[in-house]
Amino acid sequence: MSTETLAAEAVHFSRGNRAVLAGASLSLAPKEIVCLLGRNGAGKTTLLRIMLSFLRPDHGTVRLDGRALSGVSRRVLAQRVAYVPQLHHPPFPYLVREVVGMGRLPSTGLFGQTSRSDRDAVEEVMASLDIAPLADRRYTQLSAGERQLVMIGRALAQGARLLVMDEPFTGLDYGHQMELMDRLRSLKDQGYGILMTTHQPDHAAMIATRVTTLVAGQIADDGPPENVIVPATIRRLYGVEMHSFGCAQSS
Repeated sequence: MSTETLAAEAVHFSRGNRAVLAGASLSLAPKEIVCLLGRNGAGKTTLLRIMLSFLRPDHGTVRLDGRALSGVSRRVLAQRVAYVPQLHHPPFPYLVREVVGMGRLPSTGLFGQTSRSDRDAVEEVMASLDIAPLADRRYTQLSAGERQLVMIGRALAQGARLLVMDEPFTGLDYGHQMELMDRLRSLKDQGYGILMTTHQPDHAAMIATRVTTLVAGQIADDGPPENVIVPATIRRLYGVEMHSFGCAQSS
């Protein structure tokens, strides 16, 4: 089992004259679910994109298993860290098995031939997520919950053990949110590490092994949910008083 970690160390990033990140440090390891909370515009997605090497920080370093990403090829990175975006809308009506199969590109290359092992990997992933019955349906015809599972399937098909997810519950109804939480817990138990942003503290309390908060460009909290999801944190992040989940008042 992989023991690799993905870690941002004292990352700074600015857009124009505005500092988005000001020394943020965040790590992800196997067998944990890390939920990143913060206001809109706090820089959560920017931090994820830097950790995925989509953006280059102004200062600071991101390391994969202790090695700076500047020394890791994109192909190797994609085989070890996978990105699951918010609800994805492809330009063409691919079949579900084709979308999941795109996860094999880091192994096969853009123009490489898929092997029997590649096809078996795709079938195994679809079976593990219970989306095999959707294999020959058009991705564009699926529900939001089904599409999110397909995106997770594409990430798993890469063979990566670390998953980075940007607002995975966006657009999902309550039932699909609960189903997705169960899937993510199962992946964590299988040894995957999951880093996800969310606007829902109750989701973080229900699923996370660690909760982190991004405030003023830095990680302000990092610990178990029972230590972080408390009234003082919610007040600082969102300006509301937390009496119980789903019942908050403006301060």
